[in-house]
Amino acid sequence: MKNTAPNLEALIFDVDGTLADTEETHRLAFNRSFEHFKLKWCWSKSEYRDLLKISGGKERIKYYSFNRKEKDSLSNSFINEIHNYKNLIYQSSLEERKIKLRPGVSSLITDLHRNKIKIGIATSSSFNNINRLLSICIGKYWQDTFNEIETSDSTPAKKPDPRVYKSIISRLNVNPKYSIAIEDTPNGLQSANCAGLKTIVTVHEMTKNLDFPNATLVVDSIGTA
Repeated sequence: MKNTAPNLEALIFDVDGTLADTEETHRLAFNRSFEHFKLKWCWSKSEYRDLLKISGGKERIKYYSFNRKEKDSLSNSFINEIHNYKNLIYQSSLEERKIKLRPGVSSLITDLHRNKIKIGIATSSSFNNINRLLSICIGKYWQDTFNEIETSDSTPAKKPDPRVYKSIISRLNVNPKYSIAIEDTPNGLQSANCAGLKTIVTVHEMTKNLDFPNATLVVDSIGTA
């Protein structure tokens, strides 16, 4: 990446679907957790695409339980159990599935460092999930790659709420007018836009047929290697 935008102060990444294509791994982990807890649920790819309009795993479970024909009244504590078990499966599956950074991400990060542009993470995922993912994709010292990190642990409000982006902008100490977010879902796009960020959307199998009318740019990848 040549420094063609000299006023660019920061680039802020979402994680799931953006840094790495993890949504199918999440879907399969949800289904294994449902099976473990004797729930007769099995989210197909098409169902999961629809559920991506809900940010947060516990929130998806709750939404699904109240919007199916056979309503399941699940307590918050049971939802937490299902979700915690799902996360354990997800984290153990990442290495098995040989998850890697999406094409172009590694080169982009290298160029951002070369041009002294700050790099942040703004995600509705938990720190434990991204720690496992990025330890595999980048290495155990992955946190050194990023100037600041915001997760659901530090900012519980989920996208499309803009607070996670407002928090990372504040921690990075940058002007949102001169910063860019990279997202993959409508909720992420809305969250970043509401925080004043221009946003590039990198679609994947789960989001390639969705509309992103307010995106600065929509691409299927940010590079080839």
